[in-house]
Amino acid sequence: MARLILPVRFQNQAELSTKVNTKHLADGAGSILNAVIAENAIDMAADAVAVTAALASHKIFDEKGKFAEKMFGESKRLFTPVFKQHRRCVQNLKSFYAKNISKLGDFGVTVNGKKIVYPTSVTQKMDAVVTFIDYHLGLPPGTSPLTNFLAEPSNSDINLVTNRANTLIAKTNHTDGAAANTVKETKRVERDNFMTLPIADYTINGNWLMNHFSTNPNKAGDWGFIVDTSPKGTKVRTGFVNISSQKTLTSLAIGGVLINQSDFDIEGFKGKTASGTPVILKPGKPLLIEKGMGTFTLRNPNAEKKAMYQGVFNV
Repeated sequence: MARLILPVRFQNQAELSTKVNTKHLADGAGSILNAVIAENAIDMAADAVAVTAALASHKIFDEKGKFAEKMFGESKRLFTPVFKQHRRCVQNLKSFYAKNISKLGDFGVTVNGKKIVYPTSVTQKMDAVVTFIDYHLGLPPGTSPLTNFLAEPSNSDINLVTNRANTLIAKTNHTDGAAANTVKETKRVERDNFMTLPIADYTINGNWLMNHFSTNPNKAGDWGFIVDTSPKGTKVRTGFVNISSQKTLTSLAIGGVLINQSDFDIEGFKGKTASGTPVILKPGKPLLIEKGMGTFTLRNPNAEKKAMYQGVFNV
């Protein structure tokens, strides 16, 4: 039995709504959707306005997301080596204050019994590093118990003044990234709210088209719908391929489809290995699963994002 495979990715949802509306308008008075639209009080013009608004929100969502990733990445790049060196300094002091490690509290280090307790959040770690360095630098020259440790050639890579500066820059980057992330999530919710009605409306239209063209349901593809004609006993599943990784899918239904739901190309190979010439799966475009493709390997070439796929599998 044929069924619709409705998009799960925003760009494809917006594209489908636009395609349905475009064909409906092009068909004019002869559009076969006129009756079902009137019966269900569907306002195609309002749907188009909502999609436009959703696209505007998505643009900001995408921009803020990329900016947040950049800022978090810069923050991590600066702060990761600093915190590793911070732990080395703390462990040195722990051995120095062997009989009374509570003195580490003077440096702002939290102690629980005989254990050092490091902060869990990134910003708390950054604050702890600055407090630690400020206390050390505030002591009269040569009196800090870290002086001899830092003077050792093997520890010449540790420069607390530089570490302090890098930590403050990293914290600013992290804060900017967090602020951008907040806007990103707000715009995501806003975008999804705008799409609620268009999605509901094109789902009604799609289901009606499938019934209207019951003997040739693929005809719904003229409106942009993806139709699965695989036999009974199948199920639509969604999954992910990790960053710069590959994943072998088994039990794909012959006659079903496999869809790349990412916003970038992914590669596909017949069989259990990613060898030979790949099939390029474009975002949102269905790949018909033919005989010999029941076992299929996907490769995600993206070094920053997981790939998402949607396919029809034998139960």
